[in-house]
Amino acid sequence: MRPTVLDTTGARLFEQAEELRAAGPAVRVSLPGGLTAWSVSRGELVRRLLVHPDVSKDARKSWPGYRPGAVPWLTVWVDLVSMFTSDGPDHHRLRSLVGQAFTPRRINALRPAVERITSELLDAMAGLPQGQEADLRALFAYPLPTRVICDLFGVPQEQRPAMLRVIDRVLGHHRHARGGRADRVRALRRHGPADHGQARAGPATT
Repeated sequence: MRPTVLDTTGARLFEQAEELRAAGPAVRVSLPGGLTAWSVSRGELVRRLLVHPDVSKDARKSWPGYRPGAVPWLTVWVDLVSMFTSDGPDHHRLRSLVGQAFTPRRINALRPAVERITSELLDAMAGLPQGQEADLRALFAYPLPTRVICDLFGVPQEQRPAMLRVIDRVLGHHRHARGGRADRVRALRRHGPADHGQARAGPATT
């Protein structure tokens, strides 16, 4: 059976997700660049795979012949070292560092800011002229998490547009991302939150 060719435009996102789920718990799919992968659509199977000793998240160690940067659109998902691309002790170490920043107490402390941003965005949408179509992603789904993230990292207001443009380029599909991998990484370092003293001092106020 030939792998299912995934629609990279997103036009058939939900329809294709239903097709893959109906085809079985794990289905071979064809990705851009001639790659073949497995689409796993059952939560229980995902959990089993994530803890199975023969399954690895680290392409640097488990992908025979893979060269970092060889598949540009996979760079941010495979080449960057994070808890999502590490196994064993490395994964536990990185996860523990992230966990320190997202304790229940700290998450609850974010609630007022998240609620305020949510209210501002909803009020702005409610203020649109009657009958005008609203782009839910542009007006709500995108600005809500990005504003929260920028607050967490203490990114100054004047720096946020440049930083978000760079992140969009890094995470965007390779056909639309301008510049090479090295250019995007340098831009992220230049405009990213680690460049700001506010990121170390604490969350910014908006």
